[in-house]
Amino acid sequence: MISLREECLFLIHENRVLEAQSLAFQELGSLTQAKEFIESLLQELEIQESKASIPNLNNTNSLLQDVLNMLGQGRKLEAVKLIKESTHLGLKESKDLADLLYNNLGSEAILHQVLEMYLPLFEKKQEEIPVQQISQNSEFGTKVSIDTILDLIHKGKKIEAVKLVKDTDGLGLKDSKDIVDAIQEKYYKY
Repeated sequence: MISLREECLFLIHENRVLEAQSLAFQELGSLTQAKEFIESLLQELEIQESKASIPNLNNTNSLLQDVLNMLGQGRKLEAVKLIKESTHLGLKESKDLADLLYNNLGSEAILHQVLEMYLPLFEKKQEEIPVQQISQNSEFGTKVSIDTILDLIHKGKKIEAVKLVKDTDGLGLKDSKDIVDAIQEKYYKY
């Protein structure tokens, strides 16, 4: 039989604190006692979490270690931002990865498996265009070849084309989008 403590800890772990309080109230018969019981469990968990060490993974690059440290300190938003800035992932994918890492911080074996899959994303960001395709295009003011931009548009990746122009040329988002739009308008046949 599962004890009240174990059930409440499970609910708290699932971010269902109010349900845990309700269950404690049903079992203890006093709202004050139920609140005190849940508070003691929360404090116990806080102490355990602060003692839990974030694995120092020797084979992991420093950016990923920073992400793990941020997640361990409860700085999830900063971790998502660092993931997004350090990889080619979008915002949703960055958040999903942060959630996956956060949910597995306590399990070093699972965390190592997750990290093995995602470690390549944290390698130094490389430009994704071959060198031969980089040349100043004086007509549109971008170093990205028209063929590369048109290929991305054809694949339904117009946003990627805008990002590529933005990152390659160091332009703002609006200027990059204007360049891609101009190329699409002049050359792209649906």
